[in-house]
Amino acid sequence: VLDDNKRLAYRKLIEENREKRRKDEMQKSLVQKPEPTSEEWELIQVVTEAHVATNAQGSHWKQKRKFLPEDIGQAPLVNAPEGGKVDLEAFSQFTKIITPAITRVVDFAKKLPIV
Repeated sequence: VLDDNKRLAYRKLIEENREKRRKDEMQKSLVQKPEPTSEEWELIQVVTEAHVATNAQGSHWKQKRKFLPEDIGQAPLVNAPEGGKVDLEAFSQFTKIITPAITRVVDFAKKLPIV
């Protein structure tokens, strides 16, 4: 039979060993990352090519913002169907910027394989 001090020391030792084992297992799982399979490499290549074809076109596709946040609300507002107000100039500029971005995302998605 162990006295209280020895029992506490033994429990502490057990807990330290458990913690060390957890850390060792975590390290082992991080180190042993498998290489992608040939199918995964092919998929990576297809996705990369799709990205390059649709998004990596350099900066010429980027549009400069024609309005700043502080300009919003300076144009006349019209009533929206939901009862709110809409700044038509800001909305028009927003659609000019977002539409090409959405088109690029759709073009990218079309180039991806269906799995």
